[in-house]
Amino acid sequence: MKKVKLINVVLVWIILFSTCPLMASYGDGQYPEESGFSIGVVGGVGIGMPGLSGFEGITVSPESEIGLLGGLMFKIGLLEYLDLEIDALYNSRRGTAKKKYTLPGVAYDQYNNIYAAYFDFNEYELYKFNYIDLPVLIKLKSPGRISPFLGAGGSIGFLMNAESEFSGDCTMRVPSVNYTETGALATQTVDRKNASEKISYSLLASGGVEIKYRESFILGIEGRYSYMLNQINKKESSTENLSIKLHQIQILLTFSYLLGGKSMESSGWKGSWQ
Repeated sequence: MKKVKLINVVLVWIILFSTCPLMASYGDGQYPEESGFSIGVVGGVGIGMPGLSGFEGITVSPESEIGLLGGLMFKIGLLEYLDLEIDALYNSRRGTAKKKYTLPGVAYDQYNNIYAAYFDFNEYELYKFNYIDLPVLIKLKSPGRISPFLGAGGSIGFLMNAESEFSGDCTMRVPSVNYTETGALATQTVDRKNASEKISYSLLASGGVEIKYRESFILGIEGRYSYMLNQINKKESSTENLSIKLHQIQILLTFSYLLGGKSMESSGWKGSWQ
């Protein structure tokens, strides 16, 4: 796991330092005409898809939940068909673990007779993890007013807060007298920040389209898949095999402003949208 973390950090720093000469060339007026850089805002939703394993003696199934994303984007045109994008996002990752398990016990009737009983639990644990994410992506694009693109990269997330919300129901079965009774479990919220990893690492794949408006404005829609590399729960001796990851499908809208580089008119497009 330490090796994976080190690789991600090294890759991010290589990408960042590789862009320093490109940034400096703006000041010298030597930056390639085909390129540019832009800043903007990004917002959307994230559909959480929990990756769950190591729940011993419990049947667990993941359920998707929706969270929100939003923040700033900074994009550098490396070539006419290649961009580097760095974002700073607030990301609320969500996901639910549906747990089913049975515990043996006893039940009493009004005459204090004792019966063997079984308690069937249907428990829902909603994970609420909020991060500051720093995604870095390389995007391959088709130049033009309408520009489809594909991208890949990685992301580092810094945990802001984390909690689990528990709910569900329990059914008591007494087979000897053919009796069942179902009741709701009390809803409770548990703070998980101290029991969670403070930094997360993810791989990203993306695709979308950008539409250039007038000369300097860019509207975009993008889909991303975020695959979390490390588990969010800290490893402990009592839960050594337990692993919880919050993968995510992200649907984003972007609005950015081109600050420098090749204009729309110099690229051959003479019209403008009114």
